[in-house]
Amino acid sequence: MSSSPLFSIIMLTFNRPHYFKEAVERVLSQTYSHLELIIIDNASTPETQEYLSQIQKQDSRIKVVRYQTNQYDPNEPGKYIGICFNAALKVAQGEYVFYQEDDDLISPDYIERMVALFQDNPQCTTAAGIWVSIDAQGKIIPESRISNFRPRYMPGHLMALDTLKELPSVLFSAPGTIFTIRRDVLLAAGGYHPIIESSQMYGIVPFGVTGFDEKAVLYWRRHPGQLNLTLQSRPCRSAEYHRALLKEWDLHRKWEEKFGKKTADHFVRTLIWQKTLVCADSFISSLFRFSWKPAWGTLSKHWNSWYFWKMIPQRAWINKWLLKKSLLQAH
Repeated sequence: MSSSPLFSIIMLTFNRPHYFKEAVERVLSQTYSHLELIIIDNASTPETQEYLSQIQKQDSRIKVVRYQTNQYDPNEPGKYIGICFNAALKVAQGEYVFYQEDDDLISPDYIERMVALFQDNPQCTTAAGIWVSIDAQGKIIPESRISNFRPRYMPGHLMALDTLKELPSVLFSAPGTIFTIRRDVLLAAGGYHPIIESSQMYGIVPFGVTGFDEKAVLYWRRHPGQLNLTLQSRPCRSAEYHRALLKEWDLHRKWEEKFGKKTADHFVRTLIWQKTLVCADSFISSLFRFSWKPAWGTLSKHWNSWYFWKMIPQRAWINKWLLKKSLLQAH
């Protein structure tokens, strides 16, 4: 391993040039300079394209993967990940790869700390820092820390299993992608999957040691244009997508070979239960808000699921305040 290995950052952009410029500047000014920034130009706006042309001339560490038409499909919201991210992964040459959203920021020594985690432990295959929320202007949003209490290194499968417990995980939480991954491990696993967070947590992290440095900060920006907010008005397909992930990546077999049948059965059963619960919540929430289209869409995907129907009465009781609120607004 090189004493100063190349580090690859992948970033996709479309139509938020102000945030994007700030994100790029933070990457290029890192204390660790042996890096490459691979920017996915997803048919971006003219202002963004002009900025891309400018910075490409100024810094040879920047590479651009361009699309003439936007690859995002609201009916298949994760599809663009498999298309765009894997195209960027083919271009990447770094020993380690990290995907960062174009509206987020990293602390000045974030990459240096990630590289140190891998170099200090040859068994480390994934690494992460801690996340901190910021508002649209970049100011930190004060929040109580209730998770990400874990050692510098730990077996990845123990952290993955902890996220499947009924109570919120003490070991891990993140509002999106946060893992830096050894490129050879990422490629061997199958690259970037449309449900990127779960594919990494349950298909990559468990099969190695995972590193953590809480002094490496990923600043997560909260603003009205976030994709996860726009998806709330669409049918929930989380359980469907996770069943597909289990099949496509053959995860039950991989877990069984590594950790035994009992653990593998528990992992698959609990994951599907958890994701069906998400869909049951979404259905009740849409129903109580009189949002018939997403409610019907969610129901059409889960009407034959015993898990789904078992959860409905409980979730309706828990979310009854939504119905009261909607009725009051209607009058």
